[in-house]
Amino acid sequence: MFPDPARSQAGRPGQPRKSPHELHTAAVSFVLACGAFALAAGAPAVPATVLLVFALGALTSAELVTSAGEWFLSVNLAPARLRERYLSVFKTSTAVQQAAGPVLVTTALTGWGRLGWLALASLLAAGTIASRRLAARETARRLSPTGTTPLPQMPAADRRLRAADRVDETQFSHF
Repeated sequence: MFPDPARSQAGRPGQPRKSPHELHTAAVSFVLACGAFALAAGAPAVPATVLLVFALGALTSAELVTSAGEWFLSVNLAPARLRERYLSVFKTSTAVQQAAGPVLVTTALTGWGRLGWLALASLLAAGTIASRRLAARETARRLSPTGTTPLPQMPAADRRLRAADRVDETQFSHF
């Protein structure tokens, strides 16, 4: 469930973070978590406990990876001049989701049982896969410039900040 270092290059300056693979992992984790939650209902105590612990681990993994993927999409895919507006809409949609989501999910799961878990797994997987495709398409488009698709330029203030943040590695050569 950890990001693949060969595919994720967040630690290298000037290299974009590649989130599509991680979003695929999140979709699989969501489906596994929902399946384990559904199977735990009505199971004997010990198997139910094992299924619930597994489901919580899978759900936590999926949420962490999805959260990183959402931020990747909201920050990196927004046009530089409109980034503040995009982030405002992103945060507002997150707040609405956090307010309405628990009520809707609880109502669906208590009313539909295992079918509700199947519906939730399908919805989460579809949303995550759609985000993965968007991230892959936009990342590929931005990393392979053509005459009509120039790479976005970093604002001058960001260039100065990045230059100021660079560490002179010779300072640490005495270790």
